[in-house]
Amino acid sequence: ALIDGKQTHVPYRESKLTRLLQYPLSGMGKTSIVVTCSPSMYNRDETLAAVYFGQRAMKLKVNAKVHEKVDWKALALKLQAMLEGGMDCVRKETIEEQRLDYEKQIQEYKERAECLERQVLGELGDVGK
Repeated sequence: ALIDGKQTHVPYRESKLTRLLQYPLSGMGKTSIVVTCSPSMYNRDETLAAVYFGQRAMKLKVNAKVHEKVDWKALALKLQAMLEGGMDCVRKETIEEQRLDYEKQIQEYKERAECLERQVLGELGDVGK
């Protein structure tokens, strides 16, 4: 199913072997497959099926990933600490942003007041002449 490269879903059959290999073949681990053969003519069909399975398995390209075990209690404590500390940080950032906005508004008002003051003084100077 994955050999042709068109399908991404692995259709697992209902057998013990495919259930055992489901996790490794899904790309979450490295897998070694040993194909056993019998020289007896009695087991010819099983030997051929095993060899064909081995050939198909060799064509698979699996991107193995390291499966990390998660300590849920430690993760919960870490997230709780981040939330508690993060709220203080968010509050500080919000307060700092508001302070900067107010300072910017104050500066704009001062500049506008100076401009109006110059206009008024200029008009008064023109009236006095």
